[in-house]
Amino acid sequence: MLTRPRPERSHHLRARALEASGLLAMAVSLALALDLVTSKGIGHDLGAYILAARSLSAGEPVYPAGAFTLGPFGHFVYPPTVALLFVPLAALPFDAARVAWLAALVLLAAAVILFLARELRPRVRYWACAGMILFFPLGWELTLGNLTLVTLACCLVAWRARGWAAAAGLAAAAGLKLLAAPLLPFFAASGRGGTAVRAVVVCAAVAVVTLPALADEWAPFATVLATIARSEPGHGSNIVPSLFAWPPLRPLLPLLGLALTIACGAAARRGGVAAEHAFRLALAALPLFASTLWYPYLLLALPLLAADAPAPPGRMRTVFRAARPLAWLLMQAQVVRDPGRDFILPLVGLLLLLAAGALEVRSALRATTSDPMVAPRLAAATA
Repeated sequence: MLTRPRPERSHHLRARALEASGLLAMAVSLALALDLVTSKGIGHDLGAYILAARSLSAGEPVYPAGAFTLGPFGHFVYPPTVALLFVPLAALPFDAARVAWLAALVLLAAAVILFLARELRPRVRYWACAGMILFFPLGWELTLGNLTLVTLACCLVAWRARGWAAAAGLAAAAGLKLLAAPLLPFFAASGRGGTAVRAVVVCAAVAVVTLPALADEWAPFATVLATIARSEPGHGSNIVPSLFAWPPLRPLLPLLGLALTIACGAAARRGGVAAEHAFRLALAALPLFASTLWYPYLLLALPLLAADAPAPPGRMRTVFRAARPLAWLLMQAQVVRDPGRDFILPLVGLLLLLAAGALEVRSALRATTSDPMVAPRLAAATA
């Protein structure tokens, strides 16, 4: 006589099957990602850092003079301290430098993925790792040799650490990419104003210490920032439709990002899972501040994309479960061209993810307000 398996055993078998299939998906994603990374030229953005470091060492101009277009090889538009950081790497032959830098970024990517995945439920952990490994903005980041991944890692350190360690992480993030500067008001609004103040102190101390080597570079850097502010957004892998380059509409996305960041800071003040989710939402909103939203900047949305989110109860839970896979697919889709843009559909994925994240933060805040004991339970369930 056949007997039905016990519910506990059936649930256990489903969980094991989901884990096994996720492990297989992760292995396939890893193989595909390695193929994609190694099939392209490596070091486009690294080349700009190396050239800037070599120019700095030789006493030559680091920044482009006059008007310039964002995107071409060799244009260095970062703070002077970034050029100083790459002086040791610039002493190597370029092929050796880009192999070393690629290896360092791959190790950092693995650390970030493991850090984000460990907070997920075991049955979905491998599937999340597969999605993060095969996230195309990450692949672009590795081949370009950009600093977005390093900035993301510094942001995660700043949020999880405390005291001067958090301040150092926040200062490093904003110092490497001004794109992370809006996290300063986020930390202030979230009740961690001391961290924001210390981060400013760290940045000022670094500027003073490096002034003998960089005194002649700060004025050209300010000129470059002014040129970028009044210039047209870059072409190519800029995912913002050309309509937003129209002067009346150009501030729209940065203002949306600023509003989201400040609102997230206020939500994070409440603590619990709402605070953690609000930080991930603020990170995902950072690309909106860019004068040109390059495709690899979507890497900053990875923590929100991989979150085990506090979805609202009832029928809406199914909708929210579908939001992240759909956002991931849209961010992967390098289609739908626009004048001067290779593809713009990933921006739709980012906006969808931000909308879902904002509603999830709202849901977490409502749950905390209605039941003060729900925050610890949500945090335990998410962990």
